[in-house]
Amino acid sequence: MAKNNDPKRQRDDALASEIDALLKKLPQADPGLVGRPAASARPPSTAPARPDAPAGSRPVRPTETRATSPIAVWARVALGAVFGIALTQWPYRTDCGWPLLGYTAAVAVLLLTAGWCTVTTWRHRAGVAHVVSLLLGFWGIVLSASILLPRIGYAADAATWRCPAPAPAPPPRAAPAPVTEPAQAVPPEGQVEPETPAVPDEGGGTTPPDSTGR
Repeated sequence: MAKNNDPKRQRDDALASEIDALLKKLPQADPGLVGRPAASARPPSTAPARPDAPAGSRPVRPTETRATSPIAVWARVALGAVFGIALTQWPYRTDCGWPLLGYTAAVAVLLLTAGWCTVTTWRHRAGVAHVVSLLLGFWGIVLSASILLPRIGYAADAATWRCPAPAPAPPPRAAPAPVTEPAQAVPPEGQVEPETPAVPDEGGGTTPPDSTGR
């Protein structure tokens, strides 16, 4: 009996009764304390309400994004790798002019593809595919450097964007004049060439003239 008349215990019981009364007044109190069956509880929506939506309207749920399969991720990386390897077999000239501009555009597409694959593999936590994408981007940077550095003065072999003008053709060489021998004088018709007399030699004989009359 002495234990039930303890003033400290009576004070604790009164405080507990007051706390129970306050809990019953709460809107989301325990049904066991309120004394009525629990209503079907719906989880609160975490979707943010639109700022222009009227009061009391239901919040708009965000649309679910479609997950990309690992096969699709690897297909993108493989496509970029094939394109990067194909640039090593570029069939046109890459030194100047419009073919060089086309090759530069192809290298820019390779860099964009590498960036796209890098972001996609990072979002899907594909480690090996992400490393391949980084290597693809490095290869695109190497090809870009081979185009830009010789044309901005940072390479030993300088190059230009425009093709040089073709050199003018040399003038045609004049043909040498033909060499002609002097024509011998032909006596007129009916005129006989005079004979040259024989020249006596030192031995007392005579030397006949040659065919030229000498």
